[in-house]
Amino acid sequence: MNPLALFLYAPIAFAETAPPIDACAADAALLAALQVFLSEETGQEGAEALGRLGDVRAVAPLQHGARTRAEPIALASVRNLAGYGPEGVGALAGLLQDETPSQEVRKAAAHALGLASRPDAADALVSALEIDLPRSVRAEVVETIRRWYPDRAAGLERVVARDGTAWLVAGGATGFGMALGAAGHFGQADLETVGVLTGGLAGGTLGFVGGRVWPMEAGDAAFLTTSGMASTLGGIMIANAVHRSRSPEDSTAAMAAGVDPYGNGSSDAAWLGGLLGDLGGFGLGYALRERHPGSVQDAWEAVAASSASALGASTFMTFVDPDFEYAAQMAGGIGFIAGMGLGHAAAPSVNLTDRDLGLLALGTTYGTLLGSLVPTGDRNREGLGVAGLAAGYLASYGLAVPVEMPGDVTTGAFSGLALGSLAGWGTGLMLPNPDGRISRAERQTVSAITLAGGTAGAALGGYLTWHNPAGIAANDVVLSSVVTGWAGWQAIGWWNVVDQPEDQRGWMPLAPALAGSAAAIASPLLDVDVERTLPAASLGLWGVYVGAAGAVLTDAEKPLAWSLTGSDVGLGLGALLMSPWVNASPLVVALADAGGVVGVAVGLFAANFATDETDPLLIASLVGGGVGAAGGALAGVALQARRPETREALGLWRPAVPDLPGTWSLAPATLADGDRVAWGASLTATGW
Repeated sequence: MNPLALFLYAPIAFAETAPPIDACAADAALLAALQVFLSEETGQEGAEALGRLGDVRAVAPLQHGARTRAEPIALASVRNLAGYGPEGVGALAGLLQDETPSQEVRKAAAHALGLASRPDAADALVSALEIDLPRSVRAEVVETIRRWYPDRAAGLERVVARDGTAWLVAGGATGFGMALGAAGHFGQADLETVGVLTGGLAGGTLGFVGGRVWPMEAGDAAFLTTSGMASTLGGIMIANAVHRSRSPEDSTAAMAAGVDPYGNGSSDAAWLGGLLGDLGGFGLGYALRERHPGSVQDAWEAVAASSASALGASTFMTFVDPDFEYAAQMAGGIGFIAGMGLGHAAAPSVNLTDRDLGLLALGTTYGTLLGSLVPTGDRNREGLGVAGLAAGYLASYGLAVPVEMPGDVTTGAFSGLALGSLAGWGTGLMLPNPDGRISRAERQTVSAITLAGGTAGAALGGYLTWHNPAGIAANDVVLSSVVTGWAGWQAIGWWNVVDQPEDQRGWMPLAPALAGSAAAIASPLLDVDVERTLPAASLGLWGVYVGAAGAVLTDAEKPLAWSLTGSDVGLGLGALLMSPWVNASPLVVALADAGGVVGVAVGLFAANFATDETDPLLIASLVGGGVGAAGGALAGVALQARRPETREALGLWRPAVPDLPGTWSLAPATLADGDRVAWGASLTATGW
């Protein structure tokens, strides 16, 4: 048959009249201004040209330029939006409330809304005060309202984005409680407790009333309160440590001279140090509150930095000078004050994101490992693990801004840290040891090799993940995490099971570490979906329970060995089911897991009515779990079969019939009649 061609004639509309000359001129002027505006060299002149046009079509390019262009061009774009009426006001209001532009651009938007001199511009400025604006932007908004719209300025002192009354209550209670408590102590009337309670109640009340009468931004109040609290606590610790570190002769001389007639100089020093810290911290915080650009989140970050500094300094001093009883207390007090100051100074420029939280977790983990394993010779490393944790947190917090570490890179570094540490541990244990026993010096060597392995593993894992041009997908992250957990479980488990000299058990952590490292490195090539990784891992967990139950039923001497073996068998079975050779459905395996859990619970509950002996109960749980798993698997198969589009995902084996002409295939089939389903098979023959 010859192809048939159909020709359809479509009418073409022609303009009966040419566009007006003024419209053509406006289009030409707009295009000319846009060409000048798009150039980096003439962008500011282009913004001025767009502003002079008076064509509302220029609003969108100016608004886009304010968000995306260099700051001089962005500021010029903002200025020229002021003359575009309601369209320009809407664009300026969007820029003012948007967190993307810089603070200078947002301040310029507030000023331009004042230049607009329109009621809707005043409404936009007042509405902007209801959100959490940066301090400089907020000040510009308030000043613009007072200058250009004085009728709308009433009550601006009471408008705050986030109320800081709760912080003021806490700060007032702390400050006044410390002050009256010190007055009660130095009055020699034993009224410290009464003073603290009375001052705390009065200070809290004052903070509440003051927060209502003179509203303060939550960020300012948080800065004020946290500065005062850290300084008060640090002052108490430093003064007490300084006094208690004096020699007994100094204390006797002080009593003889009448300086400390009651011999309670320690409490005097603590109260005096706390009072001085109280006055200094709250006074400095109040004086700097309006200059500090921090928010509530920044205050919490400063608290974390202060706590980490105090914890790290005190535990490190315990290692440096364990004989100095109060060295840790003095270092902790200094750490509280210095850490709070540094935290408040750095926090406004550190905007933590989700990926930064991963970096913080990695830093604290590595710091803990470093402090726990760093060779110290004959000295006791007590406290170094905690000091390393604090130092790791502070270091990673400082790197949060310059280092943009994606989440997959953090996961790769975590896996490398764990697997490398296990491999280093095993390698260190396999070093030649003629005595068959590991001495203290040799343990230092093993610790150093373990630390070196963890460091190299973290660097290698992060580098391989970052260097992968295709990136690391979520399924690779899950797979590497699972194999890392399996390697740790196997290494620690078999280490505690095998009865061999310590120096001959190096293979226990080394073998699973190497296997896990190989699987983690090959995860992008394996490309195993998450819905296949998790079912395989779940069968490994089932193996732990079955192995433990079998050990109890057989009265095995080492039940942990049964659990380890069961987990390996279960994980191997799960990997086989999820592999291309079997290609089982993840839904079927998941429902089998759920059914097994329900079956174990039901079996134990039912058997509990008949007996309270361990063996029958375990047997009932295993039988119930097996029946429940089988039932869950059948339910999963039925759910898959009811959906024709997913019937191919059953993953059932469909063998071809050999030695027959054509192509024969056998496949499962169902016949539905209402709610009932009949099971069978279908035989297909093609190619006769």
